[in-house]
Amino acid sequence: MIGNFPQIDKLFVFPVIITGIIGLLFFLLALFTLSKKRILKCWLLGVSSLGFLFTSLIISLIGVNLDTYQRLTKEELIASIQFWQSGSQQFLAVLTQSDAGDGQSYLLNGDEWQIDARILKWKPTAIVAGLDSRYRLERLSGRYRNIDQERYDQRSIFDLSSEPGLELWPVLIKLQNHLDWIDTYYGNSVYLPMADQAIYQIVLTQSGILSRLGNEQARRTVANW
Repeated sequence: MIGNFPQIDKLFVFPVIITGIIGLLFFLLALFTLSKKRILKCWLLGVSSLGFLFTSLIISLIGVNLDTYQRLTKEELIASIQFWQSGSQQFLAVLTQSDAGDGQSYLLNGDEWQIDARILKWKPTAIVAGLDSRYRLERLSGRYRNIDQERYDQRSIFDLSSEPGLELWPVLIKLQNHLDWIDTYYGNSVYLPMADQAIYQIVLTQSGILSRLGNEQARRTVANW
């Protein structure tokens, strides 16, 4: 998941263009008056040109800084999961991954759901340069709130990366010790309660995955968790 290089925020594009054009016009006028040997007028136009060009540069930097902040704080929806209760402590879960399209169904036992992922995190300088955190969803499982049930009752665990394709993770682990722009590589999990018709969204941030409440049923469930 490699993003684009930082750009100027759209809000700042027009002011940058206008001040830049005015600065160039003053510069051309300064050259014209210089050819006419009007030194004082040339100096005034030159100073004005530098002022507008400098203003254009400052606005550009502010726009890029805002885009950088948005990149550092952005969230990307990578999956959603919805539940239907099919029995006592048993739920049908439909997981839809953003890069897959179609949802996959899983029967989970327990009171809570959990998703495990691997995360490769870049250092801020690399994020600013256009690199976004990389991830791979590993497992979906059900959890019992009661510890004794978690130890002895039937568990439900499903592999979400049975066909990972080209295995890059061992290479990335080795590169971590040699490339300064790789920050860390680690496992990340999120878990929340299951409930009939509850929907959750799994999002990727620059520091890992987290879950957002997708509907009112999910919000009520978590409020009573």
